[in-house]
Amino acid sequence: MKSFLTLSQVQFLLSSLVFFVVWISDELKPKAVIIFLSLLKEKDLRCLNNIGNLEELRNIKIPWQMPIEIIGKYKDSLKYVYVIGSENGSYAQIGKFKDLVESLFGNSIDIIPHKDPVDFEDLEENLEAIEKAYERLKNEKNINEHDIILIPQEDRKFKAQQFHFHH
Repeated sequence: MKSFLTLSQVQFLLSSLVFFVVWISDELKPKAVIIFLSLLKEKDLRCLNNIGNLEELRNIKIPWQMPIEIIGKYKDSLKYVYVIGSENGSYAQIGKFKDLVESLFGNSIDIIPHKDPVDFEDLEENLEAIEKAYERLKNEKNINEHDIILIPQEDRKFKAQQFHFHH
């Protein structure tokens, strides 16, 4: 009998792999990252008011942990964080995410919100948002595509379709 992983296990493994590869690669000097912002629950939003540094953030374990850690790792080379928010409410939280990034890393990193909320369940809409993010970063900010990191949705519920591989 063959043993298969469930979709959620595959999604978690892919998310962990992306985080691990980015985390161990000291040679990367990205100028921009593209993230899919997860929705924070009200209790997590309240916790943000008490965060003054990365250690305090690590202690509360919120869904924004992975992108914040990656921003922290590359804060010296990063100029832009392009944020894609969802229709379910994370789009409305981009301002809170920006406030958190500024409180932890200062004003040296520009937060660029995607123009509209995205349905994270819709593959085409996700791919279109990624393409627009790359276009905007390349055309408006003069960032080479090799200097951009794409980070999938940072919680375990991210959709595998957020990865798009060219053959």
